[in-house]
Amino acid sequence: MRHSILMLMMALLMTTIVNAINTPVDIVITHNGINVSLEWEPVTGANSYKVYVSDDPYEGFSMDETGSFPTPTSWTKPEPDAKMFYQVTAVEGLDPVNLGTAGNFVVLAKSAISTNLACDITGNMGISPAAASYITGFSLILDPSGVFSTSTQVDGNIYAADYFPPHSHNHDHSYQRHGNRIR
Repeated sequence: MRHSILMLMMALLMTTIVNAINTPVDIVITHNGINVSLEWEPVTGANSYKVYVSDDPYEGFSMDETGSFPTPTSWTKPEPDAKMFYQVTAVEGLDPVNLGTAGNFVVLAKSAISTNLACDITGNMGISPAAASYITGFSLILDPSGVFSTSTQVDGNIYAADYFPPHSHNHDHSYQRHGNRIR
């Protein structure tokens, strides 16, 4: 019991010191010999929470991704062998979404991309399932490979669903052109 109280006091102290804004309060830590669980009151404006762990109460905290959130304001994981200290922070806004290869694009659209102004875009653009003809205002120059276009307004490549190969090289598929066949 004394061990749990010490850990609870350290968790409350660390969450208050490290992240005083949007910090959960009244954190309750329980141990049942199998799991360690944390519960707290919701923070206004928080969309999610992150739990950090360290074997030192003052430094070395790193986000613990091995635990799970049975509810939005509780977290649990198998009890570690060593004494650990926990820190809980609230997150405002949405968590980042893993976009896979879509993260390689600064502009990605489904139906059209258009500009009627001078612009300077740094990064790749892509459109799918629409064709390149739905990208307007960029004066596209098709690369001899037929895989992408370029434009003086875009510092990157421009991909479209009707370019060869139909799925750009940014996907995990590999294509080779042999005459009119794809192998």
